[in-house]
Amino acid sequence: MLEAVVFDFDGVIADSEPVHYAAIREVAATVGVAIDPDDYDRVFIGFDDRDAFREVLRRANGGVDEARVAAMCADKAERFDRLAEAGVAAIDGAIELADALRDANVPIAIGSGATHREIDLMLRGIGAADRFEVIVSADDVTHSKPDPMTYAAAVRRLGEAVGRALDPARCVAIEDTAAGVASAKAAGLGCVGVTTTGSAENLAQADRVVSGPIAIDLALLRAVAG
Repeated sequence: MLEAVVFDFDGVIADSEPVHYAAIREVAATVGVAIDPDDYDRVFIGFDDRDAFREVLRRANGGVDEARVAAMCADKAERFDRLAEAGVAAIDGAIELADALRDANVPIAIGSGATHREIDLMLRGIGAADRFEVIVSADDVTHSKPDPMTYAAAVRRLGEAVGRALDPARCVAIEDTAAGVASAKAAGLGCVGVTTTGSAENLAQADRVVSGPIAIDLALLRAVAG
């Protein structure tokens, strides 16, 4: 029995990783750190902003100053808003899958390393602001993916929303990064990996790997939750 589905956001619902990359690259450059696309895909993708800028500061001078991390996150948020003004597209099939799950009375949530502000901005931009019962963002957890906190919180809060405890083993995450898959599995969820931002090899821990949300249906999700 499929009890709930938790979507990652960047690369699963919104095609927003290029915007995150551009904003993080710009901020990293202010402290003399260059991040190329391969480096971003290999190291940074799946990090929330705090962990991304901790890594940047380690590369800059070997030390992490949390006040500087917070300032860099604020700088990145402003740059992200500017870069996102051109519009961010939905990943093919993501909104249709969310609608199919809602029609089947399957609770759905977002569990993401993006900030709530960024998620809200992009959901409005793709016309999906009212689709998800619960959103767990980087603002809601103290440890980001691959820590299980994001997915554990999403399942718990969905249970509160529907008025009954949910079994994580009967819930499924949809993820596009190795860190996200590790987070979902550590929280006890099944996981479908999507190769929207990387290779299938990076998603080896997932129960199933497909090309994107457009290749996911209720039957697949039920099989993973079964």
